[in-house]
Amino acid sequence: MIALKNISFAYKKTFVLKELTTTFNTGQIYGLLGDNGAGKTTLLKLMSGLLFPGTGKITVQGSEPQQRRPSFLQSVFFVADNIFFPGISIPQYIEGYAPFYPQFSKKQFIHCLTAFNIGYDNDIEALSFGQKKKLLLCFALAANTPYLFLDEPTNGLDIPSRAAFKELLSGHIDDRKCVIVSTHQVNDLGNLLDHVSILQNGKLAFSQSMEQISRQLLFDNATSPDAEILFAEESLRGRTMLTKNDSGYPSGVDLELLYKAVTINGERINQLFAYTENIAI
Repeated sequence: MIALKNISFAYKKTFVLKELTTTFNTGQIYGLLGDNGAGKTTLLKLMSGLLFPGTGKITVQGSEPQQRRPSFLQSVFFVADNIFFPGISIPQYIEGYAPFYPQFSKKQFIHCLTAFNIGYDNDIEALSFGQKKKLLLCFALAANTPYLFLDEPTNGLDIPSRAAFKELLSGHIDDRKCVIVSTHQVNDLGNLLDHVSILQNGKLAFSQSMEQISRQLLFDNATSPDAEILFAEESLRGRTMLTKNDSGYPSGVDLELLYKAVTINGERINQLFAYTENIAI
């Protein structure tokens, strides 16, 4: 489990995160949403031990990331949006980096490369940006760390590669692993997520499981006349609305609409959920 308690962080005098308290559990894929500058990448770096909190405490499986103990470093893998590789071949990269991750699977790594149509014997310098991104994702999945942090993982991927990545990620998760995905491409990964967290103004504006969202909120283009409209948007397909779900049945979740609704009407939306321990309104 990852636990954050009263975490604040600032670049110089500008606060990015303010007294953030939440938890992330194993066996779950979390979607971390927010505007540019909301603190998504900063939060991932704090949990990875690449940045240190100004105030508060973070524990990952009982260890504080800022102490950067070997046992902690073996348990986390962070895929940044901006990537760098040394000028070596893929086999040389595996030989040099795989020993740092005791659960690394070369068989799984080659399986992921095959799914992305990348040859194992390639020189990394000869790969395009998109291929390098896929190579790093392959390594991240094959490392089999309990905690995997992905910052905009589908940036730079074409449509077939995004589909391949979704399939690989869905087969990666199990009860021992926690995956946190920071993304703007909510439509790419929405059906894989177990939980959605939205950062706004340095705080957690919304944090609920997809199951609870589907039971509490209704996303539709038609509603009863007396329904309270929490958010509405006009599009080429007509008017799409977010209301309270009184049908008794789970609703399909439109993450893009939910994100827009929380930024406009977050306080009222949070009131519909009985469980608010992780919410900072």
